[in-house]
Formats: sequence, structure tokens, C-alpha cells
Amino acid sequence: MARVYRDWQLGRGAVTPIVERMKKYPELAAAATNVEIRIRQAWKPVPSPVPFQTKYNEPPVHAAVTFDRCGDIVRELKRQGVNHAQICLVGWNKGGHDGAYPQLFPVEPVLGGESKLREFIKLSNSEGFQTVCHTCFYSAYAIADDFDEEYLLKEKDGSLQRSHMEWAGGRPYRTCPQRAHERYTVKNMQIMKDFGFHGLHYHDVYSILPPRICYDRRHPSSPKDSPHWYVKQMAFTRDLIGGTQSEGPFDGFAGNLDFCMYVYFFPLEKDDYAKKPLLERHIPLFQLVYHGIILANPFTGTLNYPIKAPHKRLKFIEFGGRPLFVWYANFLTGQSNWMGKEDLVCGTDEELRACVAAIKRGHDEYRKLSDLQHYFMDDHRLLTKDVSLTAYSNGTRIVVNHGTAPYEYEGKIVPAGDWRRFD
Repeated sequence: MARVYRDWQLGRGAVTPIVERMKKYPELAAAATNVEIRIRQAWKPVPSPVPFQTKYNEPPVHAAVTFDRCGDIVRELKRQGVNHAQICLVGWNKGGHDGAYPQLFPVEPVLGGESKLREFIKLSNSEGFQTVCHTCFYSAYAIADDFDEEYLLKEKDGSLQRSHMEWAGGRPYRTCPQRAHERYTVKNMQIMKDFGFHGLHYHDVYSILPPRICYDRRHPSSPKDSPHWYVKQMAFTRDLIGGTQSEGPFDGFAGNLDFCMYVYFFPLEKDDYAKKPLLERHIPLFQLVYHGIILANPFTGTLNYPIKAPHKRLKFIEFGGRPLFVWYANFLTGQSNWMGKEDLVCGTDEELRACVAAIKRGHDEYRKLSDLQHYFMDDHRLLTKDVSLTAYSNGTRIVVNHGTAPYEYEGKIVPAGDWRRFD
């Protein structure tokens, strides 16, 4: 079924394989064979204790990783042998992560401001890393200097459409995708390019959004219109910065999405299947359709996989993932984080070195597999209840042994709790 659908998508020109796109976008070629490193730099409390923020009652911004400290991370990556990666800065903007969206500027002063940001980008690029950033033009907070109800989505009665909870900037409202493109994407992506950002730019949440309806007569939007404008923002970004990434895998974005943060919102804890009796196992349907077309980290539970339980590493390999590392993933206040409790931190130099070493382990393992991002995933099946086989269109097979005993395949041993490549 997956192969039929993939062939249909390719045949009608809805998607293009990575090997074809990277001829035009060298940033994609570099991203495909290197790991993704997100650095969450600054944030205010989430959920916010202040729903309606002003400059007088705004909670303080917590600075976890300044631009100078980002430089320390880059230098340590190089020292430990991670010579290439894509680095995505999160919370670099005014108010930190989700601090005052859709406003981005001025660059958050507690991190060092614009001069230090430019200094870091120059350093990172010169060391061989692609450097991009995280933006969000979907949410709008009243604390933004240019907050304007005109560009927000409206209900039939003219009321504003709210987002689901109070985030760092307070109570967020949904922006009209057409207005977001016209007022924010076109202008800000030009600024991103001027700063020196290049690679797969991160547009927050777009690729997990259902179609929206807007009843504002000045910019009405049907369920068909809104995805068009989201996709237009991503296409504009790709042509200017070199590529796009977003949060999830909704199919309407397939033609303009280069990498998604996760395919399955699933933590992969040992008792997850017991808690969900209707769920027997996961099948990599998305990967069977889109591997070789869209890069992806398979599960929320496989973020930072080298510091998580061993079974998550094996599932990541089995599903053909591209490694995603997140510094300060666990930032929510008083609740469990959907990215997992295991975290990369750099409060001390010792912590920084240890966390870079974890990235290095994932980097080294990915070097043995990264070429497979250029090929389709053609088959996935269980050889036993504990051993899986994933086959790619170049003939390579990856056998993953989730069991406690060695497994023999084609005369070679796949150790328990490990994997082996067959070419």
C-alpha cells in the first residue's frame, strides 16, 4: 500500500526525492547526512502565570544558553570530532521561545543581542556547520509590539480564535496564514538570510496543523485556503534559506517539507503498549512512503536517543531516523515534557562536554547509515517477534535485534540489543 501511494505521489509531481532536490538545494544534501542539533536558549515560564502580558508584568526571561555559550558548544563539538551538523537556535528572539510571537526583534538582550548572534552565526558557519533558527508566525501574543487583531483568525461572530493553552508569551491567538505570509514570512526570511542563516529553517507547528477557517471578510480562509498559505510560506523559505523543517508529518506539506521533528507522538516507554491495549506495534507506514523524500526523527521518544533507554535507540535505527538532539528539551514548569525527561544541558563545562559526547555517539552511529537517506524504504517486516528487517531501494537491509539472544541472518550474527547492516 505504501509503495503504491509513494509512486502516485511521485508520478503526479506532489513530491520529489531528496537526491533530486539536493541538486538545487545543497543545504538539503548537507542536512541529510548530518545530525540536527536544536539549542533552546531562553524562555519564560510555560504555562505562563500571566495570561495577558505587558512590559510591566512580563515574567523574566530565563537565559539558559547565551550566544557565547553556543560558541562553546560548537567548539566542543569540533574538538570531539563532530565536524558537521545543522544547528537550530530556539528562543533567540525577543522574550525567548514563544516570548512575543509573531514579533522576533530585537534579538533577546539577555543572550547577547544582535551583535552576539551575528558573531555566533559567523563562527558556526566558518566551522562547517549549517546554522538556522526557529520561528513561529502561527501564534500571536498581546505583548508583541505590533499585535493587531486585524491579522488574526476570526470566528463567525467576529471573536478571535484562541490557541489551546497559555504559553510563554501568555494567551496566544491564531494568526491568519495569509496575513502571516504577507506581514512576517516575506520580511523576516530576508532578515534571516542577511544574518547568515542557511539550511533547513524551522517553522514551528505548521506541519501538524489541521486546516483552519477564518471568517474575517478582509482575509477569509476556507479549509482549502489555509494549507495553501502555510505551504506558500515554506516554499518561500526554502528558496531563500535553502530548506524547511517543521514539527510533524501532515501529508499536505509533503512537497515542501525537508525534515520533521517527529512522525509519531509516542514516548516509547516500556509500558506504553500495555497502557494502550488496541496498539500491538508500530509499523513505519510514513517511512515506507516518504523515506528518501522527507527526513524524519521517528518518535518523540527518540529525541536525544543516545541518552535514553536502549530500546529507543533500536527503534530509531529500525525506522530509518535522522538524529535530532535538543538542548534543554525539558523546559516546561510543573509537568512532564513531551520530549522526555532526559536532557542535554550545559550549566557547567563538565555537563557541556558530557552532552557533546552523547551527540558524538549518535553522530558516529549515523555515519554508518546516513547514505540510506538517499533511498526509499521498500520493505519492513518481522523475522521473529524480536527481530526486524528494514530494506531499502539500493538493496541494503538493516536487521535490528530487540531480543536478548543473538540472531543469525545470512550466516552472520546480529548481537542481542544491537543491529547490523547487510549490503
